[in-house]
Amino acid sequence: MTVRKQLDNFMNKAEETMQYAEVALANMQKVQPMYLEDFQRAQLALQEISEELTDLKRSATKEQQYHLSRTEEQLRQLQNRYILKDLSHYR
Repeated sequence: MTVRKQLDNFMNKAEETMQYAEVALANMQKVQPMYLEDFQRAQLALQEISEELTDLKRSATKEQQYHLSRTEEQLRQLQNRYILKDLSHYR
């Protein structure tokens, strides 16, 4: 698979993962225990997609790295929101 096709597939997967994580986070903010499993699955999916992004950046061109860096920043912001929500859950 070419790096370009890999990048396109990854960007779609990253977008889907972030959308899923946003929904799970919104549901968890309703403080309903039944959403805890979704919250944890989404948190794990964010970690996995972040690791995949790191691997993909190694073989990407400078332009592709720029786009991946933007996605990486979005992932980090979402992961930080998860951390804050997780911490507030135990207060």
